[in-house]
Amino acid sequence: LSNVVEELRARIVDMAAKDESILAEVSAQKDATQGVSEMWSSLDALRDALDEDRAKVEAAAKELEAQKAAHDDGIERLTRSMAELKENLAKELEPERFIAQLEDHKAATS
Repeated sequence: LSNVVEELRARIVDMAAKDESILAEVSAQKDATQGVSEMWSSLDALRDALDEDRAKVEAAAKELEAQKAAHDDGIERLTRSMAELKENLAKELEPERFIAQLEDHKAATS
């Protein structure tokens, strides 16, 4: 009977050691799972920050496109105004008449 009790005691100690080992492994896996969960949370936060930055960049790009369109429109209007001014100056100066006046003045002073 004493041998049976000793054998049962040894098995209980062995089973307790195995239980401790299993509990340690479960705890380690739980810690690893917690680390993975934290990593996913960090990645989600980074993705959200990137999405916000992307939205800001897209808004800035649209604003720059609008400014460029306004700039291009301004240049086009300025170009047209300059052409009109050149035309008006040419009409007002009438180069043939101006040259004739210069030649008359030259002839008169010679």
